[in-house]
Amino acid sequence: MRLALLVVSLLLAIPADLSALELPGTALRLERSRGGLPVVVAAVGGETLRFALDTGTSRSMIAASVAERLRLAPRAKYQLVTAAGAPRTALCAGPVEARIGAATLALDCLGWVPEERLLAGAEDVDGLLGADALASVDLWIDASRGRARIAPQGTLGDWVEGERLAVERVERRPAIRVTLRSLGRRGEPVQLVIDSGADRILLFGELARRTESALRSQARPGSLATANATARLASVPLGDLGAGRMRLDAGWAGLLPGVVDRVEHGLLPLARLGPVLLDLGGGLLVAHAKLRTAPAPAALASFQVPADSQRGGILVAGVAGESKKGH
Repeated sequence: MRLALLVVSLLLAIPADLSALELPGTALRLERSRGGLPVVVAAVGGETLRFALDTGTSRSMIAASVAERLRLAPRAKYQLVTAAGAPRTALCAGPVEARIGAATLALDCLGWVPEERLLAGAEDVDGLLGADALASVDLWIDASRGRARIAPQGTLGDWVEGERLAVERVERRPAIRVTLRSLGRRGEPVQLVIDSGADRILLFGELARRTESALRSQARPGSLATANATARLASVPLGDLGAGRMRLDAGWAGLLPGVVDRVEHGLLPLARLGPVLLDLGGGLLVAHAKLRTAPAPAALASFQVPADSQRGGILVAGVAGESKKGH
C-alpha cells in the first residue's frame, strides 16, 4: 500500500505542462561597446543590428544613418536630455519591432538625432535599447560575465534566487529606493534609476548640493562624459548604501548639483547589483539574481494537474496496490 501511495504522490507532483520545467527564454552572449555598454544583436526591418542595452535611457535610439537605411518616416519630435549638455531635438518613428532570439520587443517610437550619423558616445553600435524596449519582456543580465537571458514577461521570476526589490518607473526607466547612510545616522531614503550605462553613482540637484556640503572635506574634482558634452563635477565617497536587506559599497559618487531637480535623485550603475533580473512589467528587480536549475518549489506547487491525469494516476496506483495484495 505504501508503494501505491508513493506512486500517487509522484504522479500528482508532475506538472501537466512539462515545458514549465524548462528555463524560459533565449540565452544571449553579450559583447561590449567601446564605452562599456553590454551589446546584443537584434533584427529590425530585415537588418541585423548591434544594440547596446541602456536601462538609463527612456527611449530606444538608433543612428541617423540606420534610420535612413530602414527608411523610417518620422511621426513625432521630442527633446533629448542627458545629465550634461544642452537638450537636442530627436525624431522618432513607430511602432517598430526588434527581435532578439525568440523575443519580440515593441518599440513605440524609435528615435534618432538627425545630425548624428553615428550615435554620439556610442559610435561602434547601431542603436541603444532603452527601458521602453524592455517593458514587455523579462531580462536577466550578468554583465560582468557577458551573459543574458530574455524571456516572455513574468516568466523568469520563479527561476531566480536573490534579493527581490520593488521597481518604480521614472519616465519608463527602472528605479529603486535605497538608503544613503552618509547623510545622517539613520540614512536617507532616495530614489535612484538603474543605469546599465553608468560607471558610478550620480546624484542630482538638491541632493547633490546637500551631499557636497556634508562631505566637502573629502571631495575631489572629476568629470563626466555624456553623448554630447563633458561636465566637471565633484566626487565624494558615499560609503555604503542599503537596498532591501543588502548593503552595497557605493564607492565614489559624482555630484551634479546644477542639474535641474528631477523626479529621481540620481543614477545607480546596474553592475553594482551583480547579476540582475528585470521584470519591468511586473514591477520587480532581483539583485544578485542566480539562475536556478528548476523553478522555486512554491511555483511547482501551483501547477494544476488535469482531472484526466489524476484519474490515470489513481488507476496506476490501484493496480500496484492490488498486485502487492496478490502476493
